[in-house]
Amino acid sequence: MRCSAKKKAIYTAIEKIAAPFCEKIICISDAERQSALDKKICKEDKLQVIFNGVDIEAYENGVHGAVKREDLNIPDDAFVVGMVGRMSPQKAPDVFVKMAKQVKEKVLNAHFIIVGNGNQEAEIRKYVEDNGFSNSLHITGWVDKTLQMSARRWIAK
Repeated sequence: MRCSAKKKAIYTAIEKIAAPFCEKIICISDAERQSALDKKICKEDKLQVIFNGVDIEAYENGVHGAVKREDLNIPDDAFVVGMVGRMSPQKAPDVFVKMAKQVKEKVLNAHFIIVGNGNQEAEIRKYVEDNGFSNSLHITGWVDKTLQMSARRWIAK
């Protein structure tokens, strides 16, 4: 978490207080599970890891590619990297576009997609424009059917 030590302590206290009222606590990674154990939030048997992400194989037989490369002016041979999430500090879109800048410097045909919107959109667009790769960043805005979106969707021809 990117916040002060005081806020971290408050969140930890809230989690410890709430834990006895829960049958299970869902962690989105092994690291998050270990953090809960290290902070003594609850006993190990109460923690369940369910990885954050999309099971692409579950959607391989579905309809993909509602948004095609040509819709976003992305060449067929482009290397495409995407992020799904609102553009707010909690989702760190700034980290994504800083990574995009570094990748773009080494992979000239790279394109980047952000699926989502949020209060940092203007800041993100300004950073990308100031760094000269605004023609390679595509922001789709809010998407209602996010479960239909997968990595395959963005690399579909």
